[in-house]
Parts: sequence; C-alpha cells; structure tokens
Amino acid sequence: MSRDISWINEIKNNTNEDYIIWCHDTDNEGVYRDSFTNEEIGKNDGGQQVVIKAGAHLVASGCGIPDGGDKDGKPKARVICAYSAALHHVGDPGVGLRINRVMADDEKDKLVYRDHFTTKQLAEIIFPRGSEQNIILRIDADGIYLDIKEAKTSSEWEAYLFGQKVKNLFEELAPELAKLAIQAAQKALEAV
Repeated sequence: MSRDISWINEIKNNTNEDYIIWCHDTDNEGVYRDSFTNEEIGKNDGGQQVVIKAGAHLVASGCGIPDGGDKDGKPKARVICAYSAALHHVGDPGVGLRINRVMADDEKDKLVYRDHFTTKQLAEIIFPRGSEQNIILRIDADGIYLDIKEAKTSSEWEAYLFGQKVKNLFEELAPELAKLAIQAAQKALEAV
C-alpha cells in the first residue's frame, strides 16, 4: 500500500556552487549522508538548513516532499536554494525553489514547483494518487532535475506504465522545468 508520498533518495550537485536544502514539515524532513564516506552531512529536523557542497553526491533518508498543508500557521515546504542567493543562512532561506506534493482533481496528485520568494507557481507534474516516487534531485548548471528512479503502485504493470508516462513527460518538459527551477533556486525569479 502506497503512502502517497514522493521521496528524495539522492542529491547530486553537479555544479561549482553550494546549495541549501531546507524543509518545514511535521515529519520526513530528511537526513543526508555523503555517498562515498557515509558520513552524516546534516538533518533538516526542526527547520535546519543542510548545505549541499559543490560536487557533492548525497544519499538521503526520510526526505519526503511535504504536502500543501501548514504547520504552526506556516506552509509546509521543501526548498532548494543557491547558498549565495539565500536571504537567511539559518532556518528558512527566504528564497529558492519550493516543492510540494498536493492533491489535484480526478484522483490525481501533483508535484508543484513554486518560487519560494513570491510563492508563484512555476510548473506542476501530475500523476496518479496512490503512487509513491523515489527521486534523485540533480542540480546541473542548466537546471534542477527531479529524476524519477522508481514509482511504487499497486501492481508491477501499473508501476511500469507510470514509469513510461513520467519518462515521456520528462523528456518533453524536463529541460523547461529544470531551467525554471534553477532560476528560482538562484533567486533569478523575483517579484516584478
């Protein structure tokens, strides 16, 4: 049985710039380890930022993408931000790419990309409710990509069909989504 959750299992920073990952949620905030040494890099517990160093390859555990609800009157969110663009280096960076998993119509869910500073929605990826994604978050010079490694659903065939559908969608939309994502993370998208 799926938990209707999207998990970030790996983070690859293929750039020469440090990034921050931050989360405001009730659980599944994330623990990060260096993929080569297994050394713990940090935790997002309690709203702590974790720095993703240039060239880092991290393995994440318990790193969910929050729903669209709120905690203590503040919207839940997972935010990725260039370290150099952060307005605050403690707690909420104040800017960046914000990702949530929310309910859509007709028994669907969606991953929603937002500019964290303006809260403006940039893009969304729709998929069936009752599915669980394992994701590699890849930061490249030309964009931030969410590479779907696996989708767990009620049967192998449904998982295969989901994987094919997402693969086709990403091949068409990934470059544009990735470009918007990196612009938000670098604070290039600001209120006009």
